[in-house]
Amino acid sequence: MKRLGIYSGSFDPVHAGHMAFAAEAMRICKLETVVFMPEAVPRKKPHVSPISERLVELEIALASLPFRVLDTYSDRFTVDETLTELKTRYPGADFTFLVGSDVALGLPQWPGIDRITTTYRFAVGMRSGDNDRHVKQVLDELGANYHIIRTSHGHVSSRALRAKEPSS
Repeated sequence: MKRLGIYSGSFDPVHAGHMAFAAEAMRICKLETVVFMPEAVPRKKPHVSPISERLVELEIALASLPFRVLDTYSDRFTVDETLTELKTRYPGADFTFLVGSDVALGLPQWPGIDRITTTYRFAVGMRSGDNDRHVKQVLDELGANYHIIRTSHGHVSSRALRAKEPSS
């Protein structure tokens, strides 16, 4: 059975923190690859670059790495739509969902999250400022099978990188 990491997000822009987390999750979770899935309309992020630009940037950034890019039919990750699409595209695959600790804290609000927590695993990238105990408590309450992943890039964020970009 193929073991795939599924990493959904805005990736606006993709950065060293994303790559370090994906690489470490791949190693710790013994994944064959990590599939990056940029969301056209990410939650709580109204001002993102067009999906076409982010897809090109991801393809370029990942070209020499053991990762893939997947353009999904859905505008954002949802359990009902995206999980169905993933199972169709990768029949028989064993998924590990990569999420940042900030996203992990919001998983209880995801409709249908039990369809993932009862069958698949999570790799949770700890972000600077998030509390390990709180993240673990949320995941334990969901009955999730998970790995906590730490890298030296937990402080890097797309928001901070965009803030440093010069205005056009």
